[in-house]
Amino acid sequence: MPNSATRSRKTSSSPARNSTSANSILLLSAIWATVLTIIFVANRQADILQLGSAVASFSDKFSGFSFIALRDTILGACVVTALAIAWFGFGALVETALAKFSPRDHVLLSWRAGTHLAYGAGITSLLTFALGVAHLYRPSAAIALVLTGLILAAWTIVRISRPASSERQSFSWAAAIAVVLPLALAGLASLSPPIAKDTLLYHISLPKAFIHSGGLVDVPLNIAQYYALGAEMNGTLAMLLGKIVNARVAEAAFGFSQFAYLPILALITFGWMRTRGTSVSNALLATALIVAIPTMYASASSGYNDVALTVYATLATAAAANWWRSPDMRSALEMGIAAGLALSVKLLAVFLVAALVIIFLLKLRQSQNDKVALRNNSRTFALSLALALVICAPWFARTWANTGSPVFPFYMNIFGGSAPGWGEQRSLVDQLSNARYGGYPKSLLDYAATPLRVSVTAQPDEPPAFDGVLGFSFLFGIPLLLFAWKRKQLDAEWLVAIGIASLWFILWMFSSQQLRYLLPAAPALAVAIVAATSALESRLKTILWITAIPALLVMITWFAQQNPLAVLIGAESRDHYLARSIDHYSIYAEANAKLPQDARVWLIDVRGDTYYIDRPYLSEFRIEHTFPQLVLSSNSIDELRARVREQKITHLLARTDILLNYQISQLVDDRLPSEENERKLQLLRNFLFDGKVVSKNNRFVLVEL
Repeated sequence: MPNSATRSRKTSSSPARNSTSANSILLLSAIWATVLTIIFVANRQADILQLGSAVASFSDKFSGFSFIALRDTILGACVVTALAIAWFGFGALVETALAKFSPRDHVLLSWRAGTHLAYGAGITSLLTFALGVAHLYRPSAAIALVLTGLILAAWTIVRISRPASSERQSFSWAAAIAVVLPLALAGLASLSPPIAKDTLLYHISLPKAFIHSGGLVDVPLNIAQYYALGAEMNGTLAMLLGKIVNARVAEAAFGFSQFAYLPILALITFGWMRTRGTSVSNALLATALIVAIPTMYASASSGYNDVALTVYATLATAAAANWWRSPDMRSALEMGIAAGLALSVKLLAVFLVAALVIIFLLKLRQSQNDKVALRNNSRTFALSLALALVICAPWFARTWANTGSPVFPFYMNIFGGSAPGWGEQRSLVDQLSNARYGGYPKSLLDYAATPLRVSVTAQPDEPPAFDGVLGFSFLFGIPLLLFAWKRKQLDAEWLVAIGIASLWFILWMFSSQQLRYLLPAAPALAVAIVAATSALESRLKTILWITAIPALLVMITWFAQQNPLAVLIGAESRDHYLARSIDHYSIYAEANAKLPQDARVWLIDVRGDTYYIDRPYLSEFRIEHTFPQLVLSSNSIDELRARVREQKITHLLARTDILLNYQISQLVDDRLPSEENERKLQLLRNFLFDGKVVSKNNRFVLVEL
């Protein structure tokens, strides 16, 4: 037996060894963060390295002020604020129903507010869908729906007998600023006129068409109408309310309604960590890692639905972690509601369902020797899955009825389906187009390098480079996660979160590697990284926060380069802002001003933008084959003109730098002699420019047939 002196030496040396180990982890982490920072910044020639010039030119657009423009901006934000309060009221109904299974007292304010808002947004989305089916897209119906939610919100606030648990603690002001700044920038940018490609293609153009027709009508050739449009339904409701004032308020309200999911996500991320007993400082850090993702900012400010999907994926992951710890009915219902609402936003949520099923199978294996637990786990998860399917069923039933496939236009080789302007060949071409993201073809080395590439070399508007920016905070945290897991310093809840995030990443990696599609995995990974960092060494949190700074700088640069603030206050006109942001907008403006009301314009290679054209149009979805085929099958201008007129077209708006470029034009067939290809290009050139040109610039031309 060791003597007292020996025991004393061992006791005194233990803290020293722990201190040495902690310092080693700290040093290695600092080196790792430095290396990642250098690589990341070196690849940011278009944003961080342009920050100085972007900020310097930021004030160039501020040449005046318009009370009307500022008024419309504020009214757009006020419309969505009222809508969000209504969400809270409707979400309280869900909480009341869930409380019958298992009441939860002393719920933190952030978690209560976040879940109420998320559930309420889901309810109003489904109710707006019902209004669309009934062709009741009228301001009176929108007002009645929102007033109902406001009354429920007031009733909920009055009946709360005791406040939610206090969250007043000391916290890091730096982390708080890292949360507030991205929210402020994204909120301001979301109020500006929409300019993002997919937003103009369908996110806002479909609600505009629905409202114009008074309900969920067929929008010819826009295949996105068959998607689940859960987030866009709240945008439709916001536009209905804003339209009471004018079109600009409706436009701003749509953008702000899609941004509103970002503060909800922040509340949920913060509340999730706080409900697990972590400090306010740790919860703020996890939240900062999420809102500081540049692509999260881009999605929230552009009218996209990826943040909405992320909200429900995060709720489902938190519920799954609760269910793993205690497989009760309430956790199962929460998981089902969140998964159903996620599927109502985007079919991509099948990744989430697949991950939840695997978690369920692992839980069954854990309880295989306990028949009672096995039966309970199976029953609650089956109910959860059934509830998810019931919630998302309206969207897939509508698509099934209209196309013959519940998941149209995807997986046509399995489920079939058809719609005008889309077929199996186009579906395959679209799949090949989506495969370009992350590079194509991909080798085993490419897949292995994906975590590094997506963290430090990803670029916006470049499909081979993932079309976005993630930042390297998550890559920095992965070794810390592994180390904490090896030392068994992570609770089961964080392991479940890591498992779901990892499964999502794997499924994403072998599908379309668009960075936006990876966002739903980020919150689960962020909370786990912060938990691991806190368990290993508290000083690591400072380094982790610092790793988010380069991502914040990217975001600030993007905001300065776009400069939406000028148009929001009227220092820059809407037309000028759109003309400098969208190449073809000036041609659209001339078409709206010069063409007769009964004109019908064929839009060729203009990004599928149907939002800014106020005349009847023909626009093929993503893959434009019809017009090139007409050109290839025509032998003269007169023949081509006649075939175009058969489509009931009076005018044609085309992007000439694509159509007439021998290297990239769809008219060029490498199997044919170059003389034949040149002849077809010349035929098209004569067709476009020998007739009556209404308007043109160096990239676009508008011609009258």
